[in-house]
Amino acid sequence: MDLQNRPATAVCAVVFLLLAGCLSVGGVGGSGGQPQTTTAEQPRTPTPVESGCPTGLAFYGLGSPGDFGWSSEAVAVGYSLPPDSSALLVAFDGETVLGTTKVHNTNPEHALAADGHRVALDDPLDGSHEIRVTAFRDSDGDGEFDPETDAPCLGDDGEPVTTGPHLIDFEALQTQTTD
Repeated sequence: MDLQNRPATAVCAVVFLLLAGCLSVGGVGGSGGQPQTTTAEQPRTPTPVESGCPTGLAFYGLGSPGDFGWSSEAVAVGYSLPPDSSALLVAFDGETVLGTTKVHNTNPEHALAADGHRVALDDPLDGSHEIRVTAFRDSDGDGEFDPETDAPCLGDDGEPVTTGPHLIDFEALQTQTTD
């Protein structure tokens, strides 16, 4: 099915992604360790891009921790990626970068829909953290997030392609996944 040439199908796919487990349930409490990560200070702001960016980026499976890729070491997202494109998905707590993963769609004709894709965190988290995942264009193709050069992806509405932020209690999440 060619989502690029069938707008109604694309809209249905996005709605399906949102209804098929992209739940947002915040956690409470926990006062664990802080992540040992770097802060994304941007001395210059890259020009945002729209072409080739993911759509429908949302947290996936928060209502069922442990079943859909959530742990103290990763967060799970759903998205749709246009044909022949790639992007970086960067997890943040405020402005602190927690982890990055590069996503690819090498099919030149069809979009790729993903549910439960894990964004690995650089260091395990405990306690409560306000998490968001934002899509960026990997400007230099190195698979690493470079805040000085990697441009944020914009949606059709001109806003950044991002989730949340959502308050997640990783301590409670870890307890639920080990029970």
